[in-house]
Amino acid sequence: MGCQLLELALSQAVKMDSDWSKKVAPIEGKIIALELIDFSSTLYFYPDSEGLFVHPQNPNAQAEKADVQISGTLQNFLKMLDARRQGKQIVGSGVNFSGDIGVGQNFEKILSSLAPDWEHKLSQLFGDEVAMQLIQ
Repeated sequence: MGCQLLELALSQAVKMDSDWSKKVAPIEGKIIALELIDFSSTLYFYPDSEGLFVHPQNPNAQAEKADVQISGTLQNFLKMLDARRQGKQIVGSGVNFSGDIGVGQNFEKILSSLAPDWEHKLSQLFGDEVAMQLIQ
């Protein structure tokens, strides 16, 4: 259920990003494993021009392994994305990359660049007044 909600939120963010196809091209078809240490869980991300698909396990585990493994706590991962949005780099972020580091860095860059206009989307769904209350 959690992966479906995450995938739905990412799908909405991707739909609001007119440059998505260009951004995702370098990592399209790659497998990104995100190990969330604090949840003892690994999520597998499959980026393509249509979106960013998320699975709780690698459905092709026998045939394919992840191109990059990113591990750390959720808090450290979110801090790293926030720092990237602000144009900063965090040394010793507590997030570790193994495998194809370039794929991991591109994935991080793409995620940090997603800045959907949730207020506009909520306004379309519920009206301006409700949207403002939800955003605050």
